[in-house]
Amino acid sequence: MKKVFLIWWWVDSSNYKDFKEYLELLEYNPYEEKIKLWKDNLFQDLWEDYEVIKIPMPNKWFAEYNYWKIMFEKAIPYFWEKNILVGHSLWWSFILKYLNENNIDNISSVHLIAPAVFDSKEEKLWSFHFDKEIKNYLKYEDITTFYFSKDDEIVWMENYEYLKKVLSKSNFEVYENKGHFISQEHFEELVKNIKKQF
Repeated sequence: MKKVFLIWWWVDSSNYKDFKEYLELLEYNPYEEKIKLWKDNLFQDLWEDYEVIKIPMPNKWFAEYNYWKIMFEKAIPYFWEKNILVGHSLWWSFILKYLNENNIDNISSVHLIAPAVFDSKEEKLWSFHFDKEIKNYLKYEDITTFYFSKDDEIVWMENYEYLKKVLSKSNFEVYENKGHFISQEHFEELVKNIKKQF
């Protein structure tokens, strides 16, 4: 059984002056149709010999690196021999920063979707800023796949250009129209890349 640890983006608290401002900007529609997204469908798309484990974060509306670190480390005892990390958006920044500071030996692959390296108008890294030299992460370089989209309105292509330069042994997939990878029901390319490893 291969374990897939699914970790994804939440809003960083520092993007707003306070929680009240965030709530005022939050759109609410009780009749909005809730569709399953690729994160919800990942388990059924990966066959029965994969176990998909979602790591819950404290206060999902406001992200803070040190709090995420506590929850992530609670999941590490459940890592087996073959562990796959899937991170979306700000979670990439967490994974890079964490693996720059700590070593985890039993990771077989890392898949990072819409990874942010630099602040943008729509997304600031705040406590997720990391050592841009990316020293310790180099041991995971050749087992990492990055996913970018040219029309991503949050994570711009300058992030791709930087990572392509400093982690040149990694695999990079660039799409034309997947945006920030948050509205599609299935992520067939991700599923295919995970399956082909075993």
